[in-house]
Amino acid sequence: MGDVLGRMMTVVVSELERFLDETGDLVISIDQEIDIMSDSRNLSRVLKDQMPKILNRLVDVRSEIISIGSVVDQMEDILGRVMRDEIDLRRSRPDGSVDELFGRNTEIHLLDTWLRARRVRVLQDEQLERLRHCSERVGFLRDHDELTSGRFMGAIASIMLVPTFLVGLYGMNFEWMPELHWQGSYVLLISGIIAVTAFQIWIFRRRRWI
Repeated sequence: MGDVLGRMMTVVVSELERFLDETGDLVISIDQEIDIMSDSRNLSRVLKDQMPKILNRLVDVRSEIISIGSVVDQMEDILGRVMRDEIDLRRSRPDGSVDELFGRNTEIHLLDTWLRARRVRVLQDEQLERLRHCSERVGFLRDHDELTSGRFMGAIASIMLVPTFLVGLYGMNFEWMPELHWQGSYVLLISGIIAVTAFQIWIFRRRRWI
């Protein structure tokens, strides 16, 4: 009977290992998708299309990994108590000897199962940590995209500021504006607008704002 129970515990731990191997592959695939997103030139569009799917997958995988936590804890606790002879059934034989439910050979076998159960706990913690790291990366990409969009809008507003100001200034109906009577004032104004705009575009491109 003890051998049967021991084998059942081993099967449970093996299934937990297989489950965590599968979820580990899912975590790796999610991490790779985030790498592809971060390398995309059109980050805003990629985030809009892929982020909801990735976030849903992160939540689903995390829920699945957490759901086995109580099973892993119980198995580790039971196997540990068996190793310490805190759980055992003893039966006295007619010859005066005592027969244990978990014999010595079974306990040796369960020692390996107990070590594997502890490894399952470590794997679970590692995968939860990797999922947390993936969530942080997605959040970082979203923040980076918002910052980039803000910089782009700020750059466009700055580029349009000087032409808008000059057009508004010389569009006013003042009777006395000496520049209007200068020879070449029109060419000078247009050249100034082009020069200032080109300079701002060069600066913002160097800073990768546009």
